[in-house]
Amino acid sequence: MFKKFIISLLISTLILQCSNQSGDKPTREQKNWCIKNSGVVQRTSELTSEEQELLNDLYEAQKLYQNTTEINVSFIQFQNKLLQNDEDTMKICKIWAEINKTTSN
Repeated sequence: MFKKFIISLLISTLILQCSNQSGDKPTREQKNWCIKNSGVVQRTSELTSEEQELLNDLYEAQKLYQNTTEINVSFIQFQNKLLQNDEDTMKICKIWAEINKTTSN
């Protein structure tokens, strides 16, 4: 009887854990990619063509998020917001990473 209870508890915990993982938040790999590339926001005047494309993709991700949620997210301290797991910034990160096809393996 106790064994069935433990098994049921483990299964319930597993299901709960899986359901709590949000599909609109970036994977660890995506978040790391966003943090690595977030410097393009700070130095907009000295960008290579590749960095300019990343910045344009970030603005596109922000527009998509704003059109969907009607929430305007500022890019002031963008990297810090990523590090602090700011909810809106994390969602934009996921969109930005997906535009650039950065996915978890």
